[in-house]
Amino acid sequence: MEEKKPLLTDINVSPKKVKVREHCSISVNFILKLNLPKNSLLIFRIRGGRNNKNDWYYLQPYSSDEKGYIKLNLRNDKKILPLTITGKDLLIKYLILDEKGLEKDTKVEFSINNTLSQSIIEDNKKIEILFKKPGNSEILIQECPKLAIISRSFDHINIITPSIVNITESFKCILRFEDKYNNLVADSSGTVSLYFILQENEDFITNIDVKPNNEGFIELRDLKIENGGIYSIEAKYNNQSYRSNPIHCKSIKVNELKLYWGYIHGHTSKSDGMISIDDYFENLIKSGLDFGTSTEHDRLYETSDADFREIKEIVEKYNAREDFVSLFGYEYGTWYTGYGDICIYHASNNIPIFRSEINKYNSTPKLIKNLKRYTDQVLMVGHHTALRPGYRNWDYFDNSLEKLVEIYSTWGNQEYPYS
Repeated sequence: MEEKKPLLTDINVSPKKVKVREHCSISVNFILKLNLPKNSLLIFRIRGGRNNKNDWYYLQPYSSDEKGYIKLNLRNDKKILPLTITGKDLLIKYLILDEKGLEKDTKVEFSINNTLSQSIIEDNKKIEILFKKPGNSEILIQECPKLAIISRSFDHINIITPSIVNITESFKCILRFEDKYNNLVADSSGTVSLYFILQENEDFITNIDVKPNNEGFIELRDLKIENGGIYSIEAKYNNQSYRSNPIHCKSIKVNELKLYWGYIHGHTSKSDGMISIDDYFENLIKSGLDFGTSTEHDRLYETSDADFREIKEIVEKYNAREDFVSLFGYEYGTWYTGYGDICIYHASNNIPIFRSEINKYNSTPKLIKNLKRYTDQVLMVGHHTALRPGYRNWDYFDNSLEKLVEIYSTWGNQEYPYS
Protein backbone atom coordinates (compact mmCIF):
# COMPACT_ATOMS: atom_id res chain seq x y z
CA MET A 1 0.00 0.00 0.00
CA GLU A 2 1.33 3.40 -0.97
CA GLU A 3 2.19 5.56 2.02
CA LYS A 4 0.07 8.68 2.30
CA LYS A 5 1.98 11.91 1.92
CA PRO A 6 1.68 14.39 4.81
CA LEU A 7 -0.62 17.37 4.32
CA LEU A 8 1.56 19.58 6.53
CA THR A 9 5.36 19.69 6.72
CA ASP A 10 7.96 21.69 8.66
CA ILE A 11 5.59 21.97 11.63
CA ASN A 12 6.92 24.13 14.43
CA VAL A 13 5.24 25.29 17.65
CA SER A 14 6.65 27.96 19.93
CA PRO A 15 6.91 27.72 22.87
CA LYS A 16 7.15 23.94 23.24
CA LYS A 17 5.38 24.01 26.59
CA VAL A 18 3.19 26.30 28.68
CA LYS A 19 1.91 26.07 32.23
CA VAL A 20 -1.69 25.33 33.10
CA ARG A 21 -3.98 28.35 33.47
CA GLU A 22 -1.32 30.69 32.14
CA HIS A 23 -1.87 33.66 29.88
CA CYS A 24 0.47 32.85 27.03
CA SER A 25 1.22 33.55 23.38
CA ILE A 26 1.67 30.70 20.92
CA SER A 27 2.76 30.57 17.30
CA VAL A 28 2.37 27.70 14.86
CA ASN A 29 4.25 27.47 11.55
CA PHE A 30 3.95 24.90 8.79
CA ILE A 31 3.97 24.41 5.03
CA LEU A 32 0.67 23.45 3.46
CA LYS A 33 1.08 20.48 1.10
CA LEU A 34 -2.25 20.68 -0.71
CA ASN A 35 -4.23 23.20 -2.73
CA LEU A 36 -7.26 24.83 -1.11
CA PRO A 37 -9.47 26.49 -3.77
CA LYS A 38 -11.56 29.60 -3.29
CA ASN A 39 -14.35 29.25 -0.69
CA SER A 40 -12.44 26.56 1.17
CA LEU A 41 -12.05 26.74 4.94
CA LEU A 42 -8.78 26.44 6.87
CA ILE A 43 -9.66 25.69 10.49
CA PHE A 44 -7.65 25.90 13.71
CA ARG A 45 -9.33 24.13 16.65
CA ILE A 46 -8.10 24.61 20.22
CA ARG A 47 -11.01 22.83 21.89
CA GLY A 48 -13.62 20.44 20.52
CA GLY A 49 -13.94 17.38 18.36
CA ARG A 50 -13.76 13.81 19.56
CA ASN A 51 -10.85 13.89 22.02
CA ASN A 52 -9.68 17.51 22.22
CA LYS A 53 -11.53 18.29 25.48
CA ASN A 54 -10.24 21.04 27.74
CA ASP A 55 -11.07 24.43 29.26
CA TRP A 56 -9.01 26.74 27.05
CA TYR A 57 -10.26 30.32 26.71
CA TYR A 58 -10.01 33.45 24.55
CA LEU A 59 -9.87 33.41 20.77
CA GLN A 60 -10.78 36.49 18.73
CA PRO A 61 -9.56 38.19 15.52
CA TYR A 62 -10.75 41.74 16.23
CA SER A 63 -8.39 43.60 18.56
CA SER A 64 -4.71 43.06 19.35
CA ASP A 65 -5.31 44.85 22.66
CA GLU A 66 -7.74 42.19 23.89
CA LYS A 67 -7.11 38.66 25.15
CA GLY A 68 -6.84 35.83 22.67
CA TYR A 69 -5.99 37.89 19.58
CA ILE A 70 -5.32 35.60 16.63
CA LYS A 71 -3.58 36.33 13.37
CA LEU A 72 -2.93 34.33 10.21
CA ASN A 73 0.15 35.31 8.20
CA LEU A 74 0.63 33.92 4.70
CA ARG A 75 3.55 34.26 2.31
CA ASN A 76 1.44 36.27 -0.12
CA ASP A 77 -1.40 38.59 0.71
CA LYS A 78 -4.61 36.63 0.47
CA LYS A 79 -8.24 37.57 0.90
CA ILE A 80 -9.45 35.65 3.93
CA LEU A 81 -12.36 36.09 6.33
CA PRO A 82 -11.99 34.88 9.96
CA LEU A 83 -15.03 33.22 11.57
CA THR A 84 -14.81 32.35 15.28
CA ILE A 85 -16.74 29.61 17.08
CA THR A 86 -16.84 29.62 20.89
CA GLY A 87 -18.68 27.55 23.49
CA LYS A 88 -18.31 23.79 23.53
CA ASP A 89 -15.87 24.24 20.65
CA LEU A 90 -13.18 26.90 20.50
CA LEU A 91 -11.96 27.37 16.94
CA ILE A 92 -11.50 29.78 14.09
CA LYS A 93 -12.41 29.16 10.47
CA TYR A 94 -10.64 31.14 7.77
CA LEU A 95 -12.82 31.43 4.67
CA ILE A 96 -10.53 31.70 1.65
CA LEU A 97 -11.91 34.35 -0.71
CA ASP A 98 -8.87 34.76 -2.94
CA GLU A 99 -9.49 33.70 -6.55
CA LYS A 100 -6.36 31.54 -6.53
CA GLY A 101 -7.18 29.99 -3.16
CA LEU A 102 -4.27 28.79 -1.03
CA GLU A 103 -1.68 27.09 -3.20
CA LYS A 104 0.33 24.03 -2.29
CA ASP A 105 3.62 24.89 -0.48
CA THR A 106 2.14 28.03 1.08
CA LYS A 107 3.98 28.94 4.28
CA VAL A 108 1.48 29.50 7.09
CA GLU A 109 2.01 31.23 10.43
CA PHE A 110 -0.83 31.19 12.94
CA SER A 111 -0.45 33.07 16.23
CA ILE A 112 -2.53 33.50 19.39
CA ASN A 113 -1.63 36.27 21.81
CA ASN A 114 -2.56 36.43 25.49
CA THR A 115 -4.76 33.34 25.46
CA LEU A 116 -5.57 31.39 28.65
CA SER A 117 -4.34 27.79 28.67
CA GLN A 118 -6.29 24.85 30.04
CA SER A 119 -6.19 23.76 33.70
CA ILE A 120 -5.31 20.10 32.99
CA ILE A 121 -1.77 18.93 32.23
CA GLU A 122 -1.36 17.21 28.87
CA ASP A 123 1.83 15.87 27.30
CA ASN A 124 0.68 16.30 23.70
CA LYS A 125 -1.91 19.03 23.56
CA LYS A 126 -3.14 19.25 19.98
CA ILE A 127 -3.80 22.40 18.03
CA GLU A 128 -5.98 20.67 15.50
CA ILE A 129 -5.96 21.79 11.89
CA LEU A 130 -8.81 20.95 9.56
CA PHE A 131 -9.80 21.97 6.06
CA LYS A 132 -13.00 21.93 4.07
CA LYS A 133 -13.18 22.26 0.32
CA PRO A 134 -16.41 23.54 -1.29
CA GLY A 135 -19.05 20.81 -1.38
CA ASN A 136 -17.01 18.43 0.79
CA SER A 137 -16.92 17.50 4.47
CA GLU A 138 -14.36 18.79 6.94
CA ILE A 139 -11.15 16.74 7.11
CA LEU A 140 -8.96 16.62 10.20
CA ILE A 141 -5.25 16.68 9.35
CA GLN A 142 -3.54 13.92 11.33
CA GLU A 143 -0.07 15.50 11.61
CA CYS A 144 -1.24 18.39 13.80
CA PRO A 145 0.96 20.72 15.89
CA LYS A 146 1.40 19.75 19.55
CA LEU A 147 2.77 21.29 22.73
CA ALA A 148 3.06 20.24 26.36
CA ILE A 149 0.82 21.66 29.08
CA ILE A 150 2.73 21.36 32.37
CA SER A 151 1.79 21.94 36.00
CA ARG A 152 2.30 25.17 37.86
CA SER A 153 4.41 25.39 41.01
CA PHE A 154 3.53 23.51 44.19
CA ASP A 155 0.45 24.79 46.02
CA HIS A 156 -0.69 22.12 48.51
CA ILE A 157 -0.59 18.48 49.59
CA ASN A 158 -3.78 16.51 49.06
CA ILE A 159 -3.83 13.75 51.71
CA ILE A 160 -6.18 10.85 50.99
CA THR A 161 -7.05 8.16 53.55
CA PRO A 162 -9.91 5.70 54.18
CA SER A 163 -13.00 7.19 55.78
CA ILE A 164 -13.49 4.30 58.22
CA VAL A 165 -10.95 1.92 59.80
CA ASN A 166 -10.89 -0.42 62.79
CA ILE A 167 -8.32 -0.17 65.56
CA THR A 168 -4.96 -1.73 64.60
CA GLU A 169 -6.22 -2.28 61.05
CA SER A 170 -3.57 -1.60 58.41
CA PHE A 171 -4.47 1.09 55.89
CA LYS A 172 -2.76 3.23 53.29
CA CYS A 173 -2.37 6.97 52.91
CA ILE A 174 -1.71 8.84 49.67
CA LEU A 175 0.14 12.16 49.46
CA ARG A 176 -0.43 14.14 46.28
CA PHE A 177 1.79 17.19 45.80
CA GLU A 178 -0.45 19.39 43.66
CA ASP A 179 -0.59 22.77 42.01
CA LYS A 180 -3.53 25.13 42.41
CA TYR A 181 -5.52 23.13 39.84
CA ASN A 182 -4.89 19.70 41.42
CA ASN A 183 -2.29 18.55 38.90
CA LEU A 184 0.61 16.55 40.33
CA VAL A 185 3.80 18.62 40.62
CA ALA A 186 6.54 16.25 39.52
CA ASP A 187 9.56 18.24 40.72
CA SER A 188 8.51 18.49 44.40
CA SER A 189 11.32 17.86 46.88
CA GLY A 190 12.14 18.26 50.59
CA THR A 191 11.04 16.59 53.81
CA VAL A 192 7.45 16.07 54.92
CA SER A 193 6.55 15.14 58.51
CA LEU A 194 3.34 13.21 59.19
CA TYR A 195 1.22 13.16 62.35
CA PHE A 196 -2.00 11.57 63.52
CA ILE A 197 -4.29 14.30 64.84
CA LEU A 198 -6.97 13.52 67.46
CA GLN A 199 -8.70 16.76 68.35
CA GLU A 200 -5.59 18.93 68.78
CA ASN A 201 -3.24 16.19 69.98
CA GLU A 202 -0.37 15.23 67.68
CA ASP A 203 1.13 11.75 67.40
CA PHE A 204 4.23 11.64 65.19
CA ILE A 205 4.14 9.02 62.40
CA THR A 206 7.25 9.46 60.24
CA ASN A 207 9.42 11.74 58.14
CA ILE A 208 9.52 11.24 54.37
CA ASP A 209 12.13 12.50 51.93
CA VAL A 210 10.30 13.83 48.87
CA LYS A 211 12.24 13.47 45.62
CA PRO A 212 11.51 14.52 42.02
CA ASN A 213 11.41 10.86 40.97
CA ASN A 214 8.31 10.48 43.16
CA GLU A 215 6.60 12.60 40.49
CA GLY A 216 4.45 14.30 43.10
CA PHE A 217 2.91 11.05 44.37
CA ILE A 218 3.75 9.09 47.54
CA GLU A 219 1.87 6.09 48.91
CA LEU A 220 2.31 4.92 52.51
CA ARG A 221 1.10 1.48 53.59
CA ASP A 222 0.59 -0.35 56.88
CA LEU A 223 -0.47 2.67 58.90
CA LYS A 224 -2.40 1.80 62.08
CA ILE A 225 -4.36 3.66 64.75
CA GLU A 226 -4.31 2.17 68.24
CA ASN A 227 -7.37 3.85 69.79
CA GLY A 228 -10.86 4.75 68.63
CA GLY A 229 -11.89 8.28 67.65
CA ILE A 230 -12.16 10.75 64.78
CA TYR A 231 -8.66 11.32 63.43
CA SER A 232 -6.96 13.05 60.54
CA ILE A 233 -3.41 12.96 59.21
CA GLU A 234 -1.45 16.21 59.15
CA ALA A 235 1.51 16.81 56.84
CA LYS A 236 4.03 19.53 57.65
CA TYR A 237 6.00 20.63 54.60
CA ASN A 238 7.88 23.83 53.75
CA ASN A 239 6.56 25.57 56.89
CA GLN A 240 2.95 24.81 55.96
CA SER A 241 0.46 22.25 57.31
CA TYR A 242 -2.10 20.21 55.39
CA ARG A 243 -4.76 17.80 56.68
CA SER A 244 -6.43 14.72 55.32
CA ASN A 245 -10.10 13.82 55.26
CA PRO A 246 -11.53 12.62 58.62
CA ILE A 247 -10.78 9.02 59.61
CA HIS A 248 -13.34 7.31 61.85
CA CYS A 249 -11.39 4.70 63.80
CA LYS A 250 -13.83 2.29 65.44
CA SER A 251 -12.77 1.09 68.87
CA ILE A 252 -14.50 -2.28 68.54
CA LYS A 253 -13.93 -4.49 65.53
CA VAL A 254 -17.29 -5.30 64.03
CA ASN A 255 -18.35 -6.63 60.67
CA GLU A 256 -20.13 -3.46 59.62
CA LEU A 257 -20.41 -1.98 56.16
CA LYS A 258 -17.59 0.38 55.23
CA LEU A 259 -17.54 3.54 53.16
CA TYR A 260 -15.76 3.25 49.81
CA TRP A 261 -15.09 5.88 47.15
CA GLY A 262 -15.02 5.30 43.42
CA TYR A 263 -15.67 6.63 39.94
CA ILE A 264 -17.62 4.48 37.48
CA HIS A 265 -18.54 6.78 34.61
CA GLY A 266 -15.80 8.31 32.51
CA HIS A 267 -14.37 8.26 29.00
CA THR A 268 -10.94 7.79 27.48
CA SER A 269 -9.50 8.13 24.00
CA LYS A 270 -11.26 4.84 23.23
CA SER A 271 -14.37 6.99 22.71
CA ASP A 272 -14.49 10.74 23.30
CA GLY A 273 -12.20 11.28 26.30
CA MET A 274 -8.81 13.01 26.46
CA ILE A 275 -6.40 10.38 27.76
CA SER A 276 -5.49 6.75 27.10
CA ILE A 277 -7.26 3.92 28.89
CA ASP A 278 -4.06 3.09 30.84
CA ASP A 279 -3.58 6.68 31.99
CA TYR A 280 -7.25 6.81 32.98
CA PHE A 281 -6.92 3.84 35.33
CA GLU A 282 -3.63 5.14 36.72
CA ASN A 283 -5.41 8.40 37.54
CA LEU A 284 -8.06 6.43 39.46
CA ILE A 285 -5.34 4.68 41.47
CA LYS A 286 -3.37 7.87 42.13
CA SER A 287 -6.54 9.62 43.28
CA GLY A 288 -6.85 7.10 46.10
CA LEU A 289 -10.10 5.59 44.87
CA ASP A 290 -11.23 2.16 46.00
CA PHE A 291 -13.02 1.20 42.79
CA GLY A 292 -13.59 2.53 39.30
CA THR A 293 -13.98 1.86 35.61
CA SER A 294 -14.49 3.56 32.26
CA THR A 295 -17.77 3.56 30.32
CA GLU A 296 -17.00 4.07 26.65
CA HIS A 297 -19.79 4.79 24.20
CA ASP A 298 -21.38 1.71 22.69
CA ARG A 299 -21.62 2.85 19.08
CA LEU A 300 -19.29 0.97 16.75
CA TYR A 301 -17.88 4.09 15.06
CA GLU A 302 -16.61 5.24 18.47
CA THR A 303 -15.54 2.06 20.26
CA SER A 304 -14.78 -1.07 18.26
CA ASP A 305 -15.07 -4.69 19.36
CA ALA A 306 -11.27 -4.79 19.58
CA ASP A 307 -11.34 -1.70 21.83
CA PHE A 308 -13.81 -3.36 24.18
CA ARG A 309 -11.69 -6.53 24.31
CA GLU A 310 -8.67 -4.43 25.28
CA ILE A 311 -10.69 -2.57 27.92
CA LYS A 312 -11.83 -5.87 29.45
CA GLU A 313 -8.21 -7.00 29.70
CA ILE A 314 -7.22 -3.76 31.42
CA VAL A 315 -10.18 -4.03 33.81
CA GLU A 316 -9.02 -7.54 34.74
CA LYS A 317 -5.46 -6.29 35.30
CA TYR A 318 -6.54 -3.56 37.70
CA ASN A 319 -9.16 -5.74 39.37
CA ALA A 320 -6.35 -8.14 40.31
CA ARG A 321 -4.86 -5.49 42.61
CA GLU A 322 -5.46 -5.95 46.34
CA ASP A 323 -6.39 -2.31 46.87
CA PHE A 324 -8.70 -1.64 43.91
CA VAL A 325 -11.86 -3.14 42.43
CA SER A 326 -12.95 -2.75 38.82
CA LEU A 327 -15.61 -4.14 36.50
CA PHE A 328 -16.44 -3.76 32.84
CA GLY A 329 -18.96 -1.13 31.82
CA TYR A 330 -20.12 0.84 28.79
CA GLU A 331 -22.54 3.66 27.99
CA TYR A 332 -25.61 2.66 26.00
CA GLY A 333 -26.66 5.79 24.11
CA THR A 334 -30.24 6.49 23.01
CA TRP A 335 -30.50 10.15 23.99
CA TYR A 336 -31.20 11.05 20.36
CA THR A 337 -34.31 8.81 20.25
CA GLY A 338 -35.81 9.97 23.54
CA TYR A 339 -34.88 7.05 25.80
CA GLY A 340 -31.79 8.56 27.39
CA ASP A 341 -28.29 7.26 28.07
CA ILE A 342 -27.73 4.31 30.40
CA CYS A 343 -24.47 2.98 31.81
CA ILE A 344 -24.40 -0.82 31.92
CA TYR A 345 -22.00 -2.77 34.15
CA HIS A 346 -21.14 -6.49 33.91
CA ALA A 347 -20.25 -8.86 36.73
CA SER A 348 -18.31 -11.05 34.27
CA ASN A 349 -16.80 -10.78 30.80
CA ASN A 350 -19.14 -13.42 29.35
CA ILE A 351 -22.09 -11.04 29.00
CA PRO A 352 -22.58 -9.56 25.51
CA ILE A 353 -22.55 -5.85 24.69
CA PHE A 354 -25.91 -4.65 23.37
CA ARG A 355 -25.14 -1.81 20.99
CA SER A 356 -27.83 0.86 20.73
CA GLU A 357 -27.31 1.21 16.97
CA ILE A 358 -28.50 -2.37 16.35
CA ASN A 359 -32.24 -2.54 15.67
CA LYS A 360 -33.10 -5.30 18.16
CA TYR A 361 -31.40 -3.34 20.99
CA ASN A 362 -32.20 0.28 20.00
CA SER A 363 -34.74 1.16 22.71
CA THR A 364 -34.89 0.80 26.49
CA PRO A 365 -37.70 -1.82 26.35
CA LYS A 366 -35.59 -3.91 23.94
CA LEU A 367 -32.52 -3.44 26.12
CA ILE A 368 -34.38 -4.56 29.26
CA LYS A 369 -35.78 -7.59 27.43
CA ASN A 370 -32.28 -8.72 26.46
CA LEU A 371 -30.70 -7.95 29.83
CA LYS A 372 -33.35 -9.80 31.88
CA ARG A 373 -31.62 -13.13 31.31
CA TYR A 374 -28.59 -11.65 33.11
CA THR A 375 -30.46 -10.36 36.19
CA ASP A 376 -28.08 -10.12 39.17
CA GLN A 377 -25.14 -10.10 36.75
CA VAL A 378 -25.70 -6.65 35.24
CA LEU A 379 -26.47 -3.20 36.59
CA MET A 380 -28.13 -0.32 34.74
CA VAL A 381 -27.60 3.31 35.85
CA GLY A 382 -29.31 6.13 33.97
CA HIS A 383 -27.02 9.02 33.00
CA HIS A 384 -27.73 12.81 33.08
CA THR A 385 -31.19 12.09 34.42
CA ALA A 386 -32.22 15.76 34.45
CA LEU A 387 -30.90 16.84 31.04
CA ARG A 388 -33.26 17.73 28.21
CA PRO A 389 -32.83 16.45 25.57
CA GLY A 390 -31.24 13.18 26.60
CA TYR A 391 -32.69 12.66 30.06
CA ARG A 392 -33.39 9.14 31.34
CA ASN A 393 -36.92 8.19 30.28
CA TRP A 394 -38.42 6.66 33.43
CA ASP A 395 -41.46 5.34 31.55
CA TYR A 396 -39.28 2.31 30.81
CA PHE A 397 -37.79 0.93 34.02
CA ASP A 398 -37.03 -2.45 35.58
CA ASN A 399 -36.21 -2.47 39.27
CA SER A 400 -34.41 -5.82 39.06
CA LEU A 401 -31.83 -4.31 36.69
CA GLU A 402 -31.67 -0.64 37.64
CA LYS A 403 -30.92 -0.50 41.35
CA LEU A 404 -28.92 2.73 41.40
CA VAL A 405 -29.78 6.26 40.29
CA GLU A 406 -27.29 8.93 39.25
CA ILE A 407 -27.97 11.98 41.42
CA TYR A 408 -25.43 14.37 39.95
CA SER A 409 -23.04 14.49 37.02
CA THR A 410 -20.75 17.28 35.85
CA TRP A 411 -22.12 16.61 32.39
CA GLY A 412 -25.89 16.76 32.14
CA ASN A 413 -27.06 17.58 35.67
CA GLN A 414 -24.90 20.61 36.32
CA GLU A 415 -26.09 24.14 37.05
CA TYR A 416 -24.42 25.69 34.01
CA PRO A 417 -24.35 24.81 30.29
CA TYR A 418 -20.78 23.53 30.52
CA SER A 419 -18.79 22.46 33.54
